[in-house]
Amino acid sequence: MNKDIIGLTALSVVSFLIWYFLLYTPQANEKMELNKEIEEYREMEKEHVPESRLLLMEQKLDSLKAKVRRIKSQYYLDRAILDLGRQIEQIGKTFGLEFKKISLIDYDILNFFSDQSGRTIAELPVQVEFEGEYNELTDFLDNIDTFPFLIRFTDISILNDDNTADTISIILIGKVVITKSELGEIEGVTNENV
Repeated sequence: MNKDIIGLTALSVVSFLIWYFLLYTPQANEKMELNKEIEEYREMEKEHVPESRLLLMEQKLDSLKAKVRRIKSQYYLDRAILDLGRQIEQIGKTFGLEFKKISLIDYDILNFFSDQSGRTIAELPVQVEFEGEYNELTDFLDNIDTFPFLIRFTDISILNDDNTADTISIILIGKVVITKSELGEIEGVTNENV
């Protein structure tokens, strides 16, 4: 009988161990994994942003990117106009004209486009003001094709407040062509490039 009890006990222990390691433990591990996945899904659900909110956020991001591009373009254009003003001042001096100012007529009508070589180009509407004599102005305009940048004037106003004075005020309205490099810098398009 002792042998039967020991055999039965041993059989019970072996059966328990087999049940525990082959059935219970894998199921318990699987249950733990499932509970862990459920918790991860719950956390993800808490963090889930509605699609309409994502769309709104993307639109705001696009709007901010466009605003940054406009600000950068305006900065580069202002710098380009400043550089162009310096060049025009130097050229005007060689013809005896006194440079007064250069300004963009309207930022809103700037249109950038690509030329055949892939450069980004823009025509900037500008107004340039000088003082000088009439023959100095004609010499300046006759030599426009030799300038180190491409500029075309479409309107010229000549003002002479005092009919006896030789000096006149000149307002030139036209367009200058610039190109925007990949670095964001703007450089002039020369007459040789055309």
